[in-house]
Amino acid sequence: MKRAIVIFQRELKAYFDSSIAYIFSIVFLLLTCSIYMNDFFLVSTADMDAYFSPLPYLMILFLPAISMRLWAEERKDNTYELLVTLPIKRAELILGKYAASLAFFLITLAGTLPIVVMLYVLGTPDGGKIVTSYAGTVLLGALYLAVSHFLSSLTRDQIVAYLLSVLTLSLYYVSGNEMVASVIDGIWPRFQIGTFLRDTFSVLPHYESFTRGIIDIQSVLYFGLITAFSLFMTDLVLWRDKH
Repeated sequence: MKRAIVIFQRELKAYFDSSIAYIFSIVFLLLTCSIYMNDFFLVSTADMDAYFSPLPYLMILFLPAISMRLWAEERKDNTYELLVTLPIKRAELILGKYAASLAFFLITLAGTLPIVVMLYVLGTPDGGKIVTSYAGTVLLGALYLAVSHFLSSLTRDQIVAYLLSVLTLSLYYVSGNEMVASVIDGIWPRFQIGTFLRDTFSVLPHYESFTRGIIDIQSVLYFGLITAFSLFMTDLVLWRDKH
């Protein structure tokens, strides 16, 4: 694990050595907080529903920007071959890089905590619901980053990695839309494919259970399994390239 920590420190430092980290954090916080504050002043309710509701969609646009460079940049700079041949376990490489991207996301997300303080100063929000909503956001971010992590390992072009990630994550998101599910069900009424995709494949129902204040073990398993599977697929890519 010491080598994984070294990789983690190297990758996290790389984020803050580049301007993209600061641009990402500032734009993400400005956009998400502005959307929330606009609704807050209109409705004047002491909760964060308006913040967490559009977050799954906004994170599709922002999180691939964190992970697109993790492997694609290594390939482009011709350091990828060196990395996979070093006496470092693939799991250490993967976990180190992935943990750095997740840590950077958590640091950025922590920038929204002043909203929580403001709500407690102005009213009496449901603390449990806020905690579960943040937990769901962290799990959703972990899943998004793991999927993007895997897709970044498939190409040497960061833009291609970003676009592949946005497209794939959009499928996870759109398949949970009630209208989309109804349209697909209408095409094949007998099989109810749209409902099946919404209930099993999409991130939305699982994320929304957290934003309602419910910690559902099935939703926790869903996020954990998709995240673990994506990291496993990254390991297969590295194994293939090494052999």
